[in-house]
Amino acid sequence: MEVERGRDPEREARFALLMSRIATAVLVVGISTAAVIFVLAPTDDAAAAALQNTRQYELAMERIGGKAVLIAAEINDWLSSLWHGRRLLPGE
Repeated sequence: MEVERGRDPEREARFALLMSRIATAVLVVGISTAAVIFVLAPTDDAAAAALQNTRQYELAMERIGGKAVLIAAEINDWLSSLWHGRRLLPGE
């Protein structure tokens, strides 16, 4: 068996194993962090609504996506406000 010059199969195997372990560690840390955030996140819808109506929230949205995103969010809020109350369709 002839080994190419400058290549060390054993070293490459160790490197591949190291990269696999690092990827597994990143995956485990990411999933664990997501689970902790999910468990600790507030479930109060009123708090979320109050946060969305702040000027700071609007400025952040405008910085991220521009005026179009801000207008789309306002239209979305307006449309969602139309569907409060009891359903008007019969049988539901």
